[in-house]
Amino acid sequence: MGIFVFARVRTRPPVRFRSVATVQVAQPEKQSDESGNRNGNRVSTTTAPDITLSGPQRLALAKTTVAKALGPAPGPDALKTRFNARRDKERGTIDLVVTAPTGTQARAVAGRWADAFVAAHRLENTQQLKQQEKRLSDRIKAFHDELQVVDYKLAKLMPIVYGGILRYDSPAGTMGGRGGGRFDDAGRPPVPEVAPSTYALNLAYERQQLQKVIGEMAENLAALRVEGVQQTTFRRIAQTPPARVSHTRPTTMPALVALLFGLLVAVGAAVLVDRSDRTIRDATTAAAAFSAPVLSRIPVNGEGDFSVLAHPSSIAADAYRGLAATAIATDRLPRAIMVSTPHGDTHEPVAANFAAALSRLGLRVALVATGPEQAWYMKPFSLPRAGGAALPELLELAQGGRLNGHLRDRLATTDKAPNLVVVPPADQPVLHLPIDGLPPLLHALADSGVDVTVIAGPALLEDADATLVAWATRSVLWAIEPGEITQVQARAAAARLELAGVTPFGVVMVDRKHSVL
Repeated sequence: MGIFVFARVRTRPPVRFRSVATVQVAQPEKQSDESGNRNGNRVSTTTAPDITLSGPQRLALAKTTVAKALGPAPGPDALKTRFNARRDKERGTIDLVVTAPTGTQARAVAGRWADAFVAAHRLENTQQLKQQEKRLSDRIKAFHDELQVVDYKLAKLMPIVYGGILRYDSPAGTMGGRGGGRFDDAGRPPVPEVAPSTYALNLAYERQQLQKVIGEMAENLAALRVEGVQQTTFRRIAQTPPARVSHTRPTTMPALVALLFGLLVAVGAAVLVDRSDRTIRDATTAAAAFSAPVLSRIPVNGEGDFSVLAHPSSIAADAYRGLAATAIATDRLPRAIMVSTPHGDTHEPVAANFAAALSRLGLRVALVATGPEQAWYMKPFSLPRAGGAALPELLELAQGGRLNGHLRDRLATTDKAPNLVVVPPADQPVLHLPIDGLPPLLHALADSGVDVTVIAGPALLEDADATLVAWATRSVLWAIEPGEITQVQARAAAARLELAGVTPFGVVMVDRKHSVL
């Protein structure tokens, strides 16, 4: 009797990252209203019609919207970026899904796509409102014209009752002085009980119906204009951090082999995979590779980038506060520290939340963004009305000795963390930052009252300026994800810092849970 052993072969495509931006496009559908509507019908508090787009997915995937999402100068990876739009009618939202070769690119493209979609959505909705306003105004004018004809006929047929009518829109009490006491509060004469003819009586009833219809249409027109002024429905409400995704395509290949041979192959493959996996997956390996202690493990479950500010009671925010407390308790926390990683962008959310947690413990902290991909730092922050400057400009001023003693007042602030300020990044990528101005900039921040300056990156093995930034701070906090960095990469990064005279402060491991959509 033959024995079949099935071997499963998996082909792995290149690593991809996915980021999702959620946009509110309509009011959520309600199951029942407050007045006890059992049918679940939505009850509107306004007479304006419900204006919605016929196809939000069509608008989101339009060529012009996608082109704005890729940016003014798309890179070589633009053709590798994938776009997908999914609408949730119950919540009144649409999910804009971007898949790109790098996490930084996925986050940036998703943010630009959401902004471009909101702008296009508002423009199309405004155009629809204007078209409906015009149609409604034309209909009101037509009814007004008809009412004028009826008033003219009634004034001739029944001059005693309707002789005082001058215009269809005359206010109450200004009816020409004839029969003024016969009109009601709205300025409408009553339908007489006895009319000279059936034709005149029908005209009287027609006049009241015309006035009622014109009033209702005027209310609808006013509601449309109010809705056009508000325009508060369309907005981006959330964006997930980029998550690494990978799909495997299995193929089954049967082979007629002996059972013993199949078992040997399976055991040998398992041993080979275990020995060939040189990635850092535990704290002991991380501490040995970086020659630095592991200070904390941060759990991230799809929460916002600023967990300490946006979700102060979450598990991740508690972990960042523990990291900040540990850093202060070591008595080795320097005046300036760089948060970096050998490869990737794990250091970006770690730097932001580490700085926010330090500020929540009473320290005055400055967060320095080094690249345009860190522009999301500015979402909860606002620049001063005058004197705000980005990092390249501040470096040039510091290099020329033109910074004053009120530098902290020129940086971005937020009410959520009064002790935290942010140095904004440049809007566009720059070839070379004037790194020579970094030491005097750090001194100027310290002179302006900043206790600790946290610099976000860049990745040490990806950017040549990273070593110079680390040399200016003399201290580095490593941020890695288990299974993403190999031991060889960690040792190479640690050796480069040792040659530059930089001391590793510690290691933070981010346990990010990947979600496959």
